[in-house]
Amino acid sequence: MNRRLFLFTGQYPYSKYVECFLEDEILHLSSYFEEVIIIPTRKDEYLREIPQNCTVTQDIFQNKISFMLKGLFNKRSFSFLWKDFFENRVYSCRKKFLVWLKCYYVTNNYLNSKVVKDIEKSICSSDVCYSYWGKWSNVLSLFWSNKCHFVSRFHGAWDLWEEDFDDYAPLRQQVVNHLEKAYFISKKGADYFKVKYPHANTQICRLGSRDFGNKNRTLGCVVKIVSCSTIYPLKRIPLIYKTVCLFAKRNSEKKVEWTHIGGGPNYSELELLTKGHNCINLHINLVGLCNHDEVIEFYKKNDYSVFINLSTNEGVPVSIMEAISFNIPVIGTDVGGTSEIVTSLTGQLVSSDPSESEVAEAIEFLQTAGICPREFWMKYYNASTNYSSFAKELATL
Repeated sequence: MNRRLFLFTGQYPYSKYVECFLEDEILHLSSYFEEVIIIPTRKDEYLREIPQNCTVTQDIFQNKISFMLKGLFNKRSFSFLWKDFFENRVYSCRKKFLVWLKCYYVTNNYLNSKVVKDIEKSICSSDVCYSYWGKWSNVLSLFWSNKCHFVSRFHGAWDLWEEDFDDYAPLRQQVVNHLEKAYFISKKGADYFKVKYPHANTQICRLGSRDFGNKNRTLGCVVKIVSCSTIYPLKRIPLIYKTVCLFAKRNSEKKVEWTHIGGGPNYSELELLTKGHNCINLHINLVGLCNHDEVIEFYKKNDYSVFINLSTNEGVPVSIMEAISFNIPVIGTDVGGTSEIVTSLTGQLVSSDPSESEVAEAIEFLQTAGICPREFWMKYYNASTNYSSFAKELATL
């Protein structure tokens, strides 16, 4: 039997910078299915290399004009969307209304897409439809009930937690009723979902990072601190900067280096901010935007003392998985599923809204903690183990 997997993504396999972790997962998915069809929401000029049995369809959102026109109306979605609108009193809250409106346009775009229409005509009971994110594309499960196996991953900050929208996610109750399985990258996410939707068929299937080899850290006289993320408010990079400055001042006898890998909308503001520091023992290296291979090269070539992530919200950060795979101790905020990867075996967990002093003390502690984070990574976040198990799970639905 020719088993096909339809994989709905955000941009993958396009773009150098988003959904990089799918590069590892697709290798295992493609080995368990005869054919993998990737359906990206949008694309750009850069196309990543994909396995031979994978094909990529036209993107769903081709341009703004098309998005507006295709999103105006679809008779199949009408009853679902407007029933949800009134049952959840969407009209009573601006946050609810804005996210509902986006769902309205996105859902209609999917249903009016020629790509989706062609897939619907061809799918059969042995096919698996896999929505990589826990919103938008998984609404198709409402319309393809009993036609195929339909599953969805749920991550965290972007596609799972509902509090940012007044405890509301459009059509989620209906989607839960039609998904064969909901997969979660963290126990916290699965527990959260199970409380809200007790009848959901949930399972924890963790993400992972590739094994780039065992790196024995050689700590010299320089304290090398690294962070890696897009620079925008959720990531709190200015707080990392202020923390590093405080740590350097408290340890004036030591040389301190801070490297931040990543660009983003607030890069120029960070560049301006860091020019004003007056710590003579502190060197700052703002690398800017890098692709995934370049990030890995930084870890291979440098002996970092500690990795810092101070996000306001997360699922389970892949950036932390990669850091501990290189045996780098980590500091992370107690948000989302971060506490499942930042433990006493891998580093130091700080409060969800930490002070500069709290994080600086964590850096100090980790200089002599003598931990081996890679052992934890091997057990829980090895991509080869996790993705192979997940691909096998999908193939045997």
